[in-house]
Amino acid sequence: MTAILPGTVHAIGVPQVITVTVEGEVRLPGSYSLPRDATLSTLIGAAGGYTDNADLAAATLTRESAKPVAAPLSHPRLLKGSPADLPLSDGDTLYIRRGRRAPRPGSAPAPPARILSPARTTSA
Repeated sequence: MTAILPGTVHAIGVPQVITVTVEGEVRLPGSYSLPRDATLSTLIGAAGGYTDNADLAAATLTRESAKPVAAPLSHPRLLKGSPADLPLSDGDTLYIRRGRRAPRPGSAPAPPARILSPARTTSA
């Protein structure tokens, strides 16, 4: 049911949603329609969580009306209901870049890259 009143028009009984995007090192990057009170942890959960390659300290949140803002994703920020869990606004984009993975303890270092010369072809 929709009520038409003077001034702003709102649908009654229909939850208001925001559309936000997450890119980079998450399992399911893309755009999501979330409840208006959604937070960073809500978005990351909707995207299936971050990958093992994610550099959480270098995450950035871009608002349509502002420059990109650093949004380092620390453990307290990712706890739903935490005061540090940032609320989202319609049009926000969260980007989690790929970090450098540290070698696992006890693993051998990767061999150095080799430069291969182009294959030569002969014509008869």
